[in-house]
Amino acid sequence: MWTMPRPVLVLEVRLKERLIASYGFTKRVVNVGRDRTSDLRLDHPGISRAHFCIRREGARFVLEDCRSANGTFVNEQRVSTHVLTDGDVIEVGKYALHISHREVGEYDGADPDVESKLGAIAMPTVRAPHLRADSVPTEEK
Repeated sequence: MWTMPRPVLVLEVRLKERLIASYGFTKRVVNVGRDRTSDLRLDHPGISRAHFCIRREGARFVLEDCRSANGTFVNEQRVSTHVLTDGDVIEVGKYALHISHREVGEYDGADPDVESKLGAIAMPTVRAPHLRADSVPTEEK
């Protein structure tokens, strides 16, 4: 059984144009930084502990820099706040985070044909693993 669709923020993490990982978030606030409590933790000296957050406001996503030391850039422009659109690229440290939004319905497990209905948009809410600039996960998504 499917319920009402909800917005999903998709972040594709790239290092030197190479896709490292892709994460989907359905929570209202996604915190990005070096801190262990960050939803997306990026380990690089150019990234602040609490670098930026992305807030869901209705169906849109708003990036807010958390007074980071080196700033947050969207599409090569330094920003303090920015309404994100599909295709935007957030640059932070050595990483480029490619943005897209999707809407996904909640699934309760009652439909055996779920794989064909979800297709490529099945993005779980996850806590991102610790990413390091000098190591690349062995499994790419």
